[in-house]
Amino acid sequence: MGQEAIRGPEPGRQTLWDWRAAGNFSFGGTGTSLFVFAALAGLRNPDWLRLAGLPALVLVGAGLACVGLEIGRPFRSLNVFFRVRSSWMSREAWAAAALFVLGAPAAVFELAWLAVAAAVLSLAMLYTQARMLQAAKGIPAWRVPAVVPLMLVTGLCEGMAALGVGAAVLERRAAAVAAGLAVLLALRLWTWRNYRRALGEAGAPRAAIAALDALQRSFVIAGHLLAWLLLATWLLAPEAARAPVLLIACLAALLAGWYLKFVLVTRAGYDQGFALQRMPARTPHLSPAGSVKPGW
Repeated sequence: MGQEAIRGPEPGRQTLWDWRAAGNFSFGGTGTSLFVFAALAGLRNPDWLRLAGLPALVLVGAGLACVGLEIGRPFRSLNVFFRVRSSWMSREAWAAAALFVLGAPAAVFELAWLAVAAAVLSLAMLYTQARMLQAAKGIPAWRVPAVVPLMLVTGLCEGMAALGVGAAVLERRAAAVAAGLAVLLALRLWTWRNYRRALGEAGAPRAAIAALDALQRSFVIAGHLLAWLLLATWLLAPEAARAPVLLIACLAALLAGWYLKFVLVTRAGYDQGFALQRMPARTPHLSPAGSVKPGW
């Protein structure tokens, strides 16, 4: 056995999910939410279904492609469709398939009624992604229930930010998007605070907590305070400067959400290690009756 296979009781960082899994959560969360907002905007202006709905489906496809990069035997991936009763990953696969079946014609032909049905499937896929992360019970930073609203609100915030990028470029519906993004940023910051408090109460490996603490400053400052400041500036900016200001604000909010998911999956994904309920008598520096939880 090689030396790299030997590990002690301390928590170790999982390696099964890497940047590709984070890409699925990022692109998939943004794409599904963007399609929801495209469908809502399309109720009044059907051309938004094509302008934002098609890019939304491209983002969802990019997320699924990231998952495909992880698969060593691509044809075995079809097995994911056969465990709907027990696997959130299977439910995600079915929701994604149904989303493309309904969402693609809705976006191409600008069918608002069909887009609303596809938007329901988009929300279902976003929910399955959040529950899929929380279902990984061996990872303390993922299994707390507070991660579900965090992932849901983060996805919605990313979708609104992505819609804002289009609104800034096209100079359409900018006021509605800016207001919606400001509200969703507040909700995302609130769910982040709740998640960190819940994780602190439940306990987690020190390395996972350190990774999240290292993220917090840039996530809060760049992803929220800066975005809010830019949105406030957008209200007062001259007409010629409003589009670039809104674009930067939306990109800050979008990239902060992606960075959160990247850190949560790749850097904070430590397992719980081993808790030693009784120490052996041959360790005189520790009480034989005591218990230890290394790395926590």
